[in-house]
Amino acid sequence: MVSSPALRTALFFAELTERNLLLRCYLFKNVCYNPAFCRSRTCGLVMKAPVVLVVVIVLCHSIKADDSFSGEFPGSGEKDSPETKTNDDKCEPNPCQNGGTCVVNYDLIDGYKCECEEDFGGITCNELQCRISLPQFSSPHCVVKRELSRQIKKTLIRLTSDKDSDYSKSEHLLVPTLSKKGAASFVQSASTDPFTIEWYMKMTDNADVNRDLESHFTLKDPRFHQTPTLIDFAIVFLTFYKEHRKRSAMSSLKLVPAIEENFFKDRCFADQRVAGANPFQLWRAIDNGDVYVNIYPELDGVKMPEALLRDVKFNHTVLQMTSPIAFFVVTKDELGIKRLNPVAIQMDSKLEAKVYTPIYGKDWFLAKSFVQRADYNSLHLIRKRLKVHLYLDAPCTLVEKYFSEYHPIYQVVRQHCRAALETNKLFEIKLFGRSGPIYKVLSVDYSSALEIVNKEYERMTFDDLDLLEDLKKRGVDDVEKLPYYPYRDDGKILYQKLSEFVDAYIDAQYEDDDQVLADNELQEFANELSADGTHGDFAGLGKVKKFPASIKTKAALRQVLTTLFWAFTGGHAASTYPILEYGGFVPNAPHRLFADSNGNTEFSNLMFGNKAVALEIAELSSNLAGIHLDQLLDYSTKIEGNKGREVVEKFHDELKNVGQEITKANDKRVKEGFLPYPYLLPEYVSNSAST
Repeated sequence: MVSSPALRTALFFAELTERNLLLRCYLFKNVCYNPAFCRSRTCGLVMKAPVVLVVVIVLCHSIKADDSFSGEFPGSGEKDSPETKTNDDKCEPNPCQNGGTCVVNYDLIDGYKCECEEDFGGITCNELQCRISLPQFSSPHCVVKRELSRQIKKTLIRLTSDKDSDYSKSEHLLVPTLSKKGAASFVQSASTDPFTIEWYMKMTDNADVNRDLESHFTLKDPRFHQTPTLIDFAIVFLTFYKEHRKRSAMSSLKLVPAIEENFFKDRCFADQRVAGANPFQLWRAIDNGDVYVNIYPELDGVKMPEALLRDVKFNHTVLQMTSPIAFFVVTKDELGIKRLNPVAIQMDSKLEAKVYTPIYGKDWFLAKSFVQRADYNSLHLIRKRLKVHLYLDAPCTLVEKYFSEYHPIYQVVRQHCRAALETNKLFEIKLFGRSGPIYKVLSVDYSSALEIVNKEYERMTFDDLDLLEDLKKRGVDDVEKLPYYPYRDDGKILYQKLSEFVDAYIDAQYEDDDQVLADNELQEFANELSADGTHGDFAGLGKVKKFPASIKTKAALRQVLTTLFWAFTGGHAASTYPILEYGGFVPNAPHRLFADSNGNTEFSNLMFGNKAVALEIAELSSNLAGIHLDQLLDYSTKIEGNKGREVVEKFHDELKNVGQEITKANDKRVKEGFLPYPYLLPEYVSNSAST
């Protein structure tokens, strides 16, 4: 009876459960000669049976009730189509299977062409080629294929959990991520996967270039371990920067102020709060007022062990991390342009901490360096590592776990998760592992970094990823009060276009809210990702607070996808690419500061370290921000299904207008003496958090 390998495989899966007759119900017509048999089993098992079997039960009844059903499993070819052409021997008997129509065509080598029914293809329509569709609209043949595939993925793919036997809160990240015991081999496999091989090659090539630059410096500089001057720091920075600048968004601008020539100015210091590498820390201090603060609560109380405070490459004492508070006031300059101006810096969040103002000269510069140090430590640990990479690991993992490759949502989200999981594993192994090089650069050790990330993660909600919600929470969304905030203004332009794109894509796939609610693949995804999930053993394991456990409307799906797409694209770009310009020059970005020769916290020529420190920071910055995997929404040719492809192509073309608007805004900023902010130009925004 069982002659096809596909049927034997399906039967094998069916026999793995005591309810195997339910699957046979669909596979073999004679089992279901009485539709009432299958129908009678449905209600009692629907809450217990795996999803694939439940779907099969329903299909069995619906198919047998349809008199037009051929009675043969897809691909058997035993029943001719009633529409077979008979005007030539080439079409008699009908070579086309699965209801395909034979058409005589002497231009072809076989003398005929098969016009296949939906979901079938190949020369004789013998190949099952499922179309892109919501699961509830899949053909009976494709439901079995996509559900069996999903069951296998659900068995193999899982998130890390505090329920794991080897879990220890003091030794592990609280953030759920893809569970992979062979993480190194997982990253290595990207070198052979067509979907990620480009990422792997760019990442390794970029690392090789930076390693060569560092080696060149080490071998040729006879003063390598001496205390450098500002010119020496600039030489190190520019050696790396010139290698990568052609791929930077800054290369698109005509006039670019050099950071090595402006870093010490108060205006440059202030502009970096809203247009630098970390424009996420500024808060309004007083409602309806003009006073703003940069704060770093995530760094409160962070201390490195005394044994680790001696820098081995510089042989000087590393100053302990603090949580400074920088105060700014918006005032008008001589041309009537409103600017953010620094007025005071408190060296730590403790009440007894010293406070400096611009009149303090060198101590004021030291205070600004304390703020810059906090800025880059927070950027690397919280904004980039946690919010851009680790927090997005669970959504990308669960998209792979629950969505069929034929789901229209999977088609686009997959592009925005491209190489993201591999990047995260690579970061955690090579950069943030217990002996990772990041701890030779930052002012924290492995244990402190783990504590900082876990503490901040427990406070996070899904809203923290959303641009508009974040701006509103920090009180910096008022353009009249704070006119110059390029991250906010350019971000809103890009966010709005992404929202329109998501809206159009959803409208192309879902007719109404009922279709959203009936999408079982979407609902299973939300159930595990949301901290409020309730159904099944995996409910809530994603731990994402304020993420809906069930997505019931098109509006809710629109908000979820817009937030995720912003985080994958604009959020990643803003957290990553400015590091190349601002994060590689040590006097502007002191990731750690050093005591003077007497061990005191004072302004001195020793405070930034030596060229060994400069090389570590320049190489780190170039590794993190030196590559762009692709361009925003450039993947229309990779989307299956005409409706989805047309939407992607349309909005990719519309991004040209976004680019022109942002370019025009940057020209105006430079003319008015502000720092430009080209990092959200669409052609320099990658689709995923892949670097």
